[in-house]
Amino acid sequence: MADWEKQALTPKEIIHHKFGAKASYRIEEVHASSSQDDCPNELAIPQKVPCLYRCHLQLPEFSVVSNVFKKKKDAEQSAAELALEKLGIHLQDNDNITVEEAWDDIVERIKYIFSDEFLSADHPLGSHLRATLQMDGERFGSLPVSVISTFDTKIINLCKAINPSVDSDPILAMSYVMKAAAKLPNYIVISPHVASLRRKNPYPPAIVKGLATPAESITFKAVYIRCTTGGGEVVEPVTLDISPDQYYLDVIAKKLGLKDGGLVMISRMIGKAECRVYSAIPKFKSSDNSWKAHGKRPVAESSHLEKTQNGKASLVCGLDIHSDAVVASVGYTSSHDLEHNDVTLKSFYRIWTGVSPNGIYKLSREALVTAHLPFSFTAKSTWRGPLPREILSMFCRQQQLAEPVFTISTTPVRPLSEILRSFKKLQDSESDETNNQYVSRGNENSGWDDNNSMSWEDEDSGSDDMYDQYTSWKDENSGLENTKKQYRKDKDSGWDDSDDQYMSWREEDSRSEDTNKQYRSSGKENVPVSGTRTETGYRCEVKVLSKSHDLVLECSPGCFYEKESYAIQNASLKALSWFSCFFDDLDADPEQPRYTNEDLNWLFRRSIMIKGTRRHEHPLCKPRTVDMLRKPKRVQTIANGSLVTICYSVSVEVDADFSRNGKCLKGLIESNKEIEFEVGNGSMNPHLESVVTQMSVGQYACFVTNLPAEGLVLAAATDTVRTRSLLSELSKGLEYSVQLLGVKGPTEKRMEADYFKPPLSKQRVEFAVKRIQESSASTLVDFGCGSGSLLESLLDFPTSLHTIFGVDISQKRLARAAKMLHAKVNKGACNLKSITLYDGSILEFDYRLHDIDIGTCLEVIEHMEEDEAFQFGKTVLSLFLPKLLIVSTPNYEYNTLLHKSGAAYQPRDKTESQLPKFRNHDHKFEWTRAQFSQWASKLAKRYNYSVEFTGVGGSGNMDPGCASQIAVFKRQSFSEVNVGKKVAGGAMHPYKAIWEWQKANGNK
Repeated sequence: MADWEKQALTPKEIIHHKFGAKASYRIEEVHASSSQDDCPNELAIPQKVPCLYRCHLQLPEFSVVSNVFKKKKDAEQSAAELALEKLGIHLQDNDNITVEEAWDDIVERIKYIFSDEFLSADHPLGSHLRATLQMDGERFGSLPVSVISTFDTKIINLCKAINPSVDSDPILAMSYVMKAAAKLPNYIVISPHVASLRRKNPYPPAIVKGLATPAESITFKAVYIRCTTGGGEVVEPVTLDISPDQYYLDVIAKKLGLKDGGLVMISRMIGKAECRVYSAIPKFKSSDNSWKAHGKRPVAESSHLEKTQNGKASLVCGLDIHSDAVVASVGYTSSHDLEHNDVTLKSFYRIWTGVSPNGIYKLSREALVTAHLPFSFTAKSTWRGPLPREILSMFCRQQQLAEPVFTISTTPVRPLSEILRSFKKLQDSESDETNNQYVSRGNENSGWDDNNSMSWEDEDSGSDDMYDQYTSWKDENSGLENTKKQYRKDKDSGWDDSDDQYMSWREEDSRSEDTNKQYRSSGKENVPVSGTRTETGYRCEVKVLSKSHDLVLECSPGCFYEKESYAIQNASLKALSWFSCFFDDLDADPEQPRYTNEDLNWLFRRSIMIKGTRRHEHPLCKPRTVDMLRKPKRVQTIANGSLVTICYSVSVEVDADFSRNGKCLKGLIESNKEIEFEVGNGSMNPHLESVVTQMSVGQYACFVTNLPAEGLVLAAATDTVRTRSLLSELSKGLEYSVQLLGVKGPTEKRMEADYFKPPLSKQRVEFAVKRIQESSASTLVDFGCGSGSLLESLLDFPTSLHTIFGVDISQKRLARAAKMLHAKVNKGACNLKSITLYDGSILEFDYRLHDIDIGTCLEVIEHMEEDEAFQFGKTVLSLFLPKLLIVSTPNYEYNTLLHKSGAAYQPRDKTESQLPKFRNHDHKFEWTRAQFSQWASKLAKRYNYSVEFTGVGGSGNMDPGCASQIAVFKRQSFSEVNVGKKVAGGAMHPYKAIWEWQKANGNK
């Protein structure tokens, strides 16, 4: 075998040709450990770990073992490559090859392609050559240059070594092949009329005769995209017939009005249907032969002046096409067969739709008409479809761009609670001064209205001044007026506007812009005030580059996030949103910025236009106006953040008055028996979401909207031919029929984050920490510690505590708490002497925790049955005997506000279905203030404790009270209690200590 053929093959193929069946591959599965770093083995969090593979390659004289890979084929290729190194066979690396070497190699490769040996090779080019040997005259054995530059991987890689731009420029690759062939004047003949090459000396007749094989006629469907004089395109289905004595490129050329297949330009493979776009090669200027000497791309004649750009063809293949085009799935395989698949109108429009990020998301959800790429990422648990980072990677690969590059930066920032507390104090102070100032002015002036107006304006001004202390605008000279406008916008904007600002750090689902403002600056980070507690925020910058490393897009959101993964996903979504806008509205000025003055916290910069356009397609007609009775505006009853499940169908309908046959016509476009989406993040058609959020479970609704772009309808249509016929009629639009199957309310954390800044969970922890700091306690037990949020906070504040315990029944949550605490205590100074985590039920008594100073139980009892909540209170107050016990639980009366039902109270005659829902599906009960007071007061009286009622989130002095109600029990008697007599049997140490840390000995 020739050296060139060896270098064109993969390592595994070379091993096969050299050793055949004597080479034996064995794949070994390698299971990576799922244990968390620096965390005890018994606390390893269960995780799904992908299986890895290692390959053992046995050859007659030796064996090799590959490294570990995610894919079996990569492991096999690695083992084969190691074997080749032992054999002294070195594969050529195009990344290290010089331009001169690449040119020489292309020349040698072309010579090899036209050799007798290659004619029988298992290579697609060999099949093309055999087909051309069945022709007559000058075309006998003439191989189109477009075929060589498209199907020979070796030449493609060598051309990339000369100029990476050939990856998206087939004309440039063809010019390189032509230049290299010109260096073989005694071996290769270049056609003077078409871009084809043939061997100067004919092939031996015996070889040609032996290649003749019987073939059959084939018929397949394709799509013909015809340019019109008006600047648009007409997409038509066509059927192509190829007889045994025909070259398939000649058949396509005939459809395009070209002389033969040598004039056909071939695109890269597109779509899952593995089809290509075939169009006319731009003609070369006959007077310009400089490319032959310098290898530069030939200049195309001004054919684009005769025909406008073929927008649809250009868009789907990424090339600049100014002629008619055929989209077909046909081509030779390495086994010499001519394979083909049908390309229908539906499959073409699905490819057309999937070019943009929005289209990728639509296709992934199989909801082309109804789904939309969301404008915000709230949490992985509520996101449906591929994640933003995955979509961005798919888009880059589809557009032949480099993989996106993510850069993570962190910075210490002041907690949001401190920012807002400072803001509120200053705002209240300035408001008081303002009121005093303008009350006196109002008495002097002549009217309440004037005084009220002046007071309101000055209050705004004071607020804006305060905000300006925490906000550094990029344009520092814009003046106070800009700050006023932004602050009023933040106060008055609804969820639609605030969601678009994207989440702020420390709150997964926050729609507040307040946090973002503290990070907007003129190129530098905000530095925390000395002496205040700081936390880490993550920010992500994403860059999209071409294969030649030119900048395509740079997206630099200014928001900080609590988790690194959230920063990456939101940065990806920002980039996707920009690309979607670019593809869906290409008639806009390409240099027009994609952001407004209100969005100064992020910046896009684009350097390269992606080829292809998608003209805005208007419906064929405007929908007929239907007179409807005016009804009162309905109110949204399903809260943002809820997961909604619906069943729907979408049809195109033509009234009998407007149809050609006088009958009402209707065709199904899209249907889905069950689809789930999150309310409020833009993942669903806004018309559909608006209707669904006003419905109750089990209800049906039907409504009509305008027609979207014709291509989108045809991509989704069940029957494309019938749908196209209906669209040619005077359609009134799309008719939606939808049923609401189910609603999962937003998570407790999501609801609380929407209403409270800082989040309610953080306020509860801060309340407990403050009470602990005020006491002289040395020991503490957190009953139901979960993932350890309170225990973690105790490490950040100076207290008198020296021993703390956490008790929980969930080993998974305890594992997370252990991992977090282990990392934190080993990082820096800790005032505590010991920390212990126990696996056990808080309904059981463990003597080791008897007579503690402080007990806490934050948002735990509602996860039990009510009788178990009474049992917990009895066990803690009669056996554990804490000097102070802090218990919090949700206030059921506050749920109406969290669920946005619009009513603060629920009358007694309300049915059960009309009452507010629990905040978490795992809650067994939620008490009103009266019920909680009765529970706590009864326990306190029975076990000699006093009890104080308070809360966080809202005001306890007015209805409906605080969102989280808190009871603080204080022990009245400190006499010795014989606990042993109270415990009726059973072990005194039922808890299992699964993680312990001591300052003297370190981690145990």
